[in-house]
Amino acid sequence: MQLKHIKLSGFKSFVDPTKISFPTNMVGVVGPNGCGKSNVIDAIRWVLGELSAKNLRGESMVDVIFNGSENRKASGQCSIELLFDNSSAKIGGEYASFNEVSIKRVMTRDAQSDYFINNTIIFKDISFNGGNEFLNFDNSKINSTNINIYKTELNNYYKTYLRTDIDRTNSIYQYNPDINGSFVINNNFNNPETENDYSLVKFSLKAEKIDEKHRVFIIGEFNDYKISKKYELKLNNDIYNGEFKFKQGFYNYKYIRLEPENKVKNYSGNFWETQNIYTALIYHKKLTEKFYKLISISELSSVNIKN
Repeated sequence: MQLKHIKLSGFKSFVDPTKISFPTNMVGVVGPNGCGKSNVIDAIRWVLGELSAKNLRGESMVDVIFNGSENRKASGQCSIELLFDNSSAKIGGEYASFNEVSIKRVMTRDAQSDYFINNTIIFKDISFNGGNEFLNFDNSKINSTNINIYKTELNNYYKTYLRTDIDRTNSIYQYNPDINGSFVINNNFNNPETENDYSLVKFSLKAEKIDEKHRVFIIGEFNDYKISKKYELKLNNDIYNGEFKFKQGFYNYKYIRLEPENKVKNYSGNFWETQNIYTALIYHKKLTEKFYKLISISELSSVNIKN
């Protein structure tokens, strides 16, 4: 089985429909720096199902779509198609009788991807744009790092450095446990000298669009979800930064922006449709009984659940 050609359209620097042929088993792609050689490799990875924007040298999946230039408008979608020679029938099953087999992926700016084999759709992306309703960090062990904290320092007081958050408004929704703004203080520590300390927690947000007229804040249960200057971030080198004092523990938070005329907008959205309906069954068994008895049934949405 041999790759015969690749068709690119709207993908990174290949804004116009482009066909690259592979007449032999060994083909070299040459050109000056910046001409798009690496984009050919990215295109092959992407059409075969790559879901990590980082592996495609981007920050979000929609970065693979041509984003416009001085002379060209941004593309609304991109597509890649691979055509394989299957005369040896190495691709078996229902496609064994085809001398050629094509694999195609099409994605629009809402990050929805459709996949095709021989121009027949085989998978339609029904996922929706995401970002988690709340981000979180945990500095319960105040001098330790974890998945969201990359560095801590102790001078006169602790400083906790969070990893830079990325605006995920146009990214695919990813699961994160529903904690919905509540925090839990963990007092179970061996060292009483570090128990329930305060720390300056450093936040940073890289937004997709920067507007100096917008003011950016963090909110959560720690400030009763209210916008206040105390929790406002400042723009510096295209990244919003802020540092605020928190008692050690677990916190959820999210970024919001205040636009002119006091319009409030969420970064990464407020995705109520990602929530679940839970049914709780409560059983009870007396010491003298052999079986549990169902004593209560309750159903509610995780939108309304709080710790």
